[in-house]
Amino acid sequence: MFGFIARWLDHRRENSRKIFSYWDGQRTRRIDPMQAARALDGHPTFVPKVHLMLLEKGDKDGIDVTLQATRDVFGVKEWSESQPGLTEAETLQLLDDFAAYNESLKKKHSQSPTLFAPTEKESSTDGDLDTPSTSDSGSTSSESSSAVPLAS
Repeated sequence: MFGFIARWLDHRRENSRKIFSYWDGQRTRRIDPMQAARALDGHPTFVPKVHLMLLEKGDKDGIDVTLQATRDVFGVKEWSESQPGLTEAETLQLLDDFAAYNESLKKKHSQSPTLFAPTEKESSTDGDLDTPSTSDSGSTSSESSSAVPLAS
């Protein structure tokens, strides 16, 4: 009973911290989603737009590069009878789960209230630059009153 409560509390804490959890074939692991996304984007051989498109077409090289990048970033091993790890399908599912997790974070973030209301921009007199119209207080005359005031 206490194990269930502890796991439930860990799960709640983990969700509030926005840490991605996944199974590596032996245990549940966690990773900062921003670090993982940067690692995928900066992977030496994986170009997401190219390799994911090749993966969808069933291209062997696209599959191999995507599998290796996912294993590198998430630290998972390839499954074999002598070594625990993830099968190829599980590895690709891990990448798909990570993409879905990131999308859910983006949706939650875009729905959260903002601290400041957006400002309208006016064209400058020379027409080359758009600059916000501000008064001495730093707010525009056309701003809505929906901005959240900062406590001082």
